[in-house]
Amino acid sequence: MQLFTHFNTILYCLSFLVFSYVGNTKNQESQLLFVITWPFCIKLGNQFKVKLFCNQFSFFNQKFLFIHYFFAHARQQFDLKSVYFKCSLQQNYPYNLIQSQQINLQNQQFLQHLDKLFKKAPEKQLYLSLLLLLKEYFKAYQYSIKKKHKESMIQFSRYKISKQIILNELRNQMLTNNSIQLNTVLIDSLISVETQSIEFSEKLLECCQKKIEFHQICLSYEKKNEISKKADDIVELFENTIQKIEYQYKNYPLIRYQRCLSFGYAELCNDILLAIRIMNQSSFPDEFIYTKILTLNEQFISQKTVYLTSNLENQNVIKLSSNFHERIYSNVQNILQMIPNGIQEHHQQMIQEFIKTGKSIFFQKATQTLYQDFQLIKPMILMNDIVIQDSSFVAISIMTFPDQEYIIIVVDNNQKVRSLSQGFLDQINLDFENANLILGVDISLIIPKFSLISQISTPQYIEIKLPNFSQLQAELNQNCKSNNEKQHSRILDDFWQDHQRMNTFISLCTIESSKYNYHKIYFSYVKSLNKTIYYPNSLRTFQCLSNNCFDEIEEQVNIAIPYDQLELEQKLDMLNTARYEQTQTLIKYDDSRTDRIKRIVQSTQKIEENSIEGQMNQIAQSHSLQDEKIKSNYEMKHFQKYSLFEKIRGKNNLVKAEKMLIIILVLNQLLFFMQILLSLIDCINLFQQNLNKLELLKIKYDLFQPVETFIVTRYTIINYNNQFAAKQITKSQLDFYLKFPNSNLNLGFDDVYQNQEIILNRLELQEFLSQFYEIYIYSKTDIGEMYNITMRQALSILINYQYTFKAAYVFDGRTVTDSPYIFYSYRNLLTLYYSFDQLSHNLYLHTLLTIQEDFQKESSLFYPFLILFILFLGIEIYYDVRNNKILIKFVFLILYTPSVFILKEISRLSIYLESYVKNPEKLFRFKFNIEEKEKELKSYKELNQNFIQQKRPYITRIQYIKKSHLIVLFLQLAFIISFGIIKENFITSYLTRYQNTCQFSLEVSHLGTNIPTIYAMREVLYYRWRYPFYKEKQLLLILEQIKDCLKQVHNITNDMSQLTMNDYLLSESFGEYIDKLYQTSLCEQLPGDLQERSIQLCQTTLGGSLRKGLYSALVYIYTSVQNEMQINEFYNKTENTVNELEGVFMVSQIIKQMNTKLWSDVVKSTDQIQQIISIVSFLYLLFVIMNLIIIFFLINRKLERQYYLSKRYLYLVPQAILFGNDAFERLAKGLLQLN
Repeated sequence: MQLFTHFNTILYCLSFLVFSYVGNTKNQESQLLFVITWPFCIKLGNQFKVKLFCNQFSFFNQKFLFIHYFFAHARQQFDLKSVYFKCSLQQNYPYNLIQSQQINLQNQQFLQHLDKLFKKAPEKQLYLSLLLLLKEYFKAYQYSIKKKHKESMIQFSRYKISKQIILNELRNQMLTNNSIQLNTVLIDSLISVETQSIEFSEKLLECCQKKIEFHQICLSYEKKNEISKKADDIVELFENTIQKIEYQYKNYPLIRYQRCLSFGYAELCNDILLAIRIMNQSSFPDEFIYTKILTLNEQFISQKTVYLTSNLENQNVIKLSSNFHERIYSNVQNILQMIPNGIQEHHQQMIQEFIKTGKSIFFQKATQTLYQDFQLIKPMILMNDIVIQDSSFVAISIMTFPDQEYIIIVVDNNQKVRSLSQGFLDQINLDFENANLILGVDISLIIPKFSLISQISTPQYIEIKLPNFSQLQAELNQNCKSNNEKQHSRILDDFWQDHQRMNTFISLCTIESSKYNYHKIYFSYVKSLNKTIYYPNSLRTFQCLSNNCFDEIEEQVNIAIPYDQLELEQKLDMLNTARYEQTQTLIKYDDSRTDRIKRIVQSTQKIEENSIEGQMNQIAQSHSLQDEKIKSNYEMKHFQKYSLFEKIRGKNNLVKAEKMLIIILVLNQLLFFMQILLSLIDCINLFQQNLNKLELLKIKYDLFQPVETFIVTRYTIINYNNQFAAKQITKSQLDFYLKFPNSNLNLGFDDVYQNQEIILNRLELQEFLSQFYEIYIYSKTDIGEMYNITMRQALSILINYQYTFKAAYVFDGRTVTDSPYIFYSYRNLLTLYYSFDQLSHNLYLHTLLTIQEDFQKESSLFYPFLILFILFLGIEIYYDVRNNKILIKFVFLILYTPSVFILKEISRLSIYLESYVKNPEKLFRFKFNIEEKEKELKSYKELNQNFIQQKRPYITRIQYIKKSHLIVLFLQLAFIISFGIIKENFITSYLTRYQNTCQFSLEVSHLGTNIPTIYAMREVLYYRWRYPFYKEKQLLLILEQIKDCLKQVHNITNDMSQLTMNDYLLSESFGEYIDKLYQTSLCEQLPGDLQERSIQLCQTTLGGSLRKGLYSALVYIYTSVQNEMQINEFYNKTENTVNELEGVFMVSQIIKQMNTKLWSDVVKSTDQIQQIISIVSFLYLLFVIMNLIIIFFLINRKLERQYYLSKRYLYLVPQAILFGNDAFERLAKGLLQLN
């Protein structure tokens, strides 16, 4: 059981610490984790039969520790407490949790029984856990303070968790049981003001040290760049420090901030005029004074306010405010040292009562009380707050002090006088050294019947008995000289007991009694019956006769008021008048005091009626005073020199050189942006135009490949019919042979019709289609008639002839025999063939010419931009040099100073550093005096006259060009040029590959046209005896056409066997496709249902060459046709062919498929190239945008900041030169007026 409970404890503690670290103060996640793991431990506990808590009150089982932790954290709405006891205690034990919450811990018998059990328990933490369970947080707090921490890690973790819970609960109780009047922001603000003021003073001294080090660097003749860099760092440090102090000064207008600012302006930044203004707020209320009305919290924070933090458990002081010893002179290490004697004996008990109940009149409320300083009690206004730090209560005490003294004595619980104020000693004319004559005296001897009088809390008149202290002191001195010396205490007792030697005084007093039986007696006055009362200026009477102590605060604490300051002064005068009259009335025992008070009230009303007029008069007087002060400021001897810094603050814009540099940089980037856009648009247009040109190169193929394929199919049918007519084949063989060509007849016609529509609609071919050609049209005679018609009309006639062939076969079931009608179609077809052949050749030549123009165009785009970019680089360097020259002139302002003045400046700053470095708080007492400063400047003037001829050596070698700037500019130029180089190389490579692709695409398209053309024209030559209308010239033209086609077939066959994809706009996948066509059977590559219809024919046609690939098929076609032509030039057929033209049709379809894939692959490759160009252009566009952002938001601001800092190099110029050298003043003003 112990193993599992320890494991659960470790798990819970770790989760608590983790969630506390990440900011989960409620620790709900750790509770949920505990709830998940707890049932497992409960089950194990039941298995091992552990004694239960409710049966035996035994705490030896550590599982109850977890129960108490759990219940201390869990919320009541979960109702998990009753659920646990119902499950784990099985509802049959006499003790349950609901009843335990109702148990009163004041039951001594129950507590004693628990104490006995816990004394025997090995785990003392269980008692603390039980107290948390029963919500006895104060007892748990007392127990945790006494508990020693020498424990194991697990036990210490348990203790820390429990202690945190206790402190949180007690803190919540404090907040609940007190009516908070002031916001806790006041505490944070005060500590922030104190902490930041110390930080600011230390920062100013650091700036002073940095300035000394900088002047030492100037004496060592360092390089200009190093001096400039150091100057920038120091000026920036000065600016940041001053700005932070100014911001804090506007929020909290304290003298300490004013003194810090005046020191920073006058001694560090050399801005004498601004130092005068900050010290003379009434002269310039709108410039450097506060911009918002002060609130109550901020008014409470004043120079009279101090604070300290202390440990609430042992009362030891942790931290004192910087101005603490300005108000309290004793060395306070424990809070008890500030508690008046007679009260401090009960202070610890008060603290315990406050922790227990959470109630206090000082908690987050400003309350009047007393403190003790060198055995004298003084009034103060105190406000406390409690925070939790390092698992303990830390008290933050904020105190502010009235300026006047009170007449107060403190009586302890033994009725002895223990403390008194200086005001009381003044009233009875007793020195502080003789205060022991009254301290320790029974109060009943001073105030008769004190036990009865102290029961009255309202103001009352009393009689006071006091001895003649001069006689008493004389008797004591005489006793010291006497041989029979008595004890002083006996002499004092005898003197106080002798009523005849006592003087009688009267007083109006208020007695505050405490439940701890000590008393605080406040006197309005102490008047001897035979003497006139004397009111010293430092004495303040008890002005308020009510029980509300806050009436005492209004004259001592700067509290925000809803009316103007002038009206406040009027009302304070009225209040003091009324109080004085009231006091005089009480002294004289005048029965008509009521009437006199009425008259005072009436006079007060009259004064209030005239307050507006008086207020206006005072405002007018204040304005006249302000005008006089302003005039006096302008009558200073060196005012013109002081005003030099007005120009610094008033002009922060860039000079012309910096503006031009920014403009040139922006124009350079815009030019680059334009180049990228133009290049991208040009590339996109180039790719689209080249694709269109490449598509035009296939124009002959698109028209004649389906036409010739259709003719080959028709001749296949005619040949088989002729063989059947010659009885060379049977009817069944005829039907078998015609099955394949019949199914292909429609394919050729459909492709011709579709391609013709595309050709007729191409804008690029409109001029070619409008040209006239000699076309024969069969009409009536066998000779025919020749007409000059356009190519568009000729193509229409061609499609009509094709349709006639198809219709005759579809409707008549047979092909049209060769006739003059057909003859003219062949003759016209030959004319069209030559025309389109010439068109393809011209298009190819035009494409080559365009490629060369594109090469030249790339160069024409690249070099002009290159020249412009180089020109811009030169302009950028020029304005950068000009800008650097201006900035260097500001550095020369620092180097203008002779060494003797630099040493004097170092000596002047070292004096401040030595005075304040050990105690930075002394800087709060620094007060700038313009008269002393001008006396100092006068001595500087004389020193300048003595050293007027001395010149400090300048830097001989000046570099106006910064290497870093040059490197950046050249890198930028290189990056810009790289785009043009990349784009030019890319486009050059593309155009080279495009040129090769055009040639290859033209050859492949010719191959698709040449194969069916060879066999179609071969059939015409074989059957020339059937065509008497052919002349010998025309037959020779047909033969020449066959030879040209065979030559092209031979060339493309060799080229395709040596194809390299990197030289073309083709992908590797297309190269793999070509290899597949060359190496595998074409029967498997046939498209669509053609493969199914030609399974048997494909294996035997063209000598079985299709099974060996495209290369074998082309070689077979070329060889067989070439052999036939060499035999008799196609005069006669040596044998009838079977399944030959079907193979030609299949090869034609394979080439058609290859053309389609070639075109799609070229388009895909072009798109990829276009995407690459677009991506590269987009990246460079991002670079341009990034450069523009850098120019506007980094370079521009850096130049502004550099110029801003350079003008403030005057901060670093020794005052002896800055205010004592007229030549330097003219030089500085000239630089500041640069544009």
